[in-house]
Amino acid sequence: MSTHRRKSFRLFSSSVATSTTPYISLGDTLQKDSLVDDGSEIRDVVFFDPAKEEMITVPDKAFPQELVHSSQIGSSQGWGIFSNDRGRSVCLSNVYHPLSPKSNPEIIPLPSLIALPSDQTDVVWNVAMSSSPSDEDCVVAIKFLGNQLSLCRPHRDLRWTNIQVLPVEILAKLDTSNLMFSKRDQRLYLPAPGGNELYSWDLHLDQKNKNPKLHQVPFRDLPHLAES
Repeated sequence: MSTHRRKSFRLFSSSVATSTTPYISLGDTLQKDSLVDDGSEIRDVVFFDPAKEEMITVPDKAFPQELVHSSQIGSSQGWGIFSNDRGRSVCLSNVYHPLSPKSNPEIIPLPSLIALPSDQTDVVWNVAMSSSPSDEDCVVAIKFLGNQLSLCRPHRDLRWTNIQVLPVEILAKLDTSNLMFSKRDQRLYLPAPGGNELYSWDLHLDQKNKNPKLHQVPFRDLPHLAES
């Protein structure tokens, strides 16, 4: 038996029963002689339930050929984003969702990633989505390690909208910041170290509003914490 290690991610989903609980995916295991004639594989997917502090295994999940040769580069809303190891194709899939169909997980193709001049798309820092990819208006946003931010609507866009995290003087601050989506504000946020500044982008980007909006976050009346 061989083990496929995947980047861990949090799933906000219904449990294997009915209650809503977060799960953490720990990866999958490939059983011996589980290769199917169509190139897909059968794997057991392992989750951790932090509420019960126990491991949960969902057995016999089919991984289509598109995912067998792909690596997960991020996740959001219980969906993973996968990049093909043999090319530049990218897709979304709910294969690691505990309630996705065992034999036929959803796969949503995405446009190929293209790096801006002086940037790269090989190292992804994190991914944020405005909603489930099943939503027609869903926006997928990828924060790369560096100065590039890429957005697309899987059901509408034929290419990514690529922007640089500007201005240059804040680049070093946001290089390793985690991209977040605010459902209330309908904006994407990047926090600066320390949390006193937030930079945000509207979901409806065009050539005129690609620069981020700066939000100052003052902290008042902070409680005094004992050394212990």
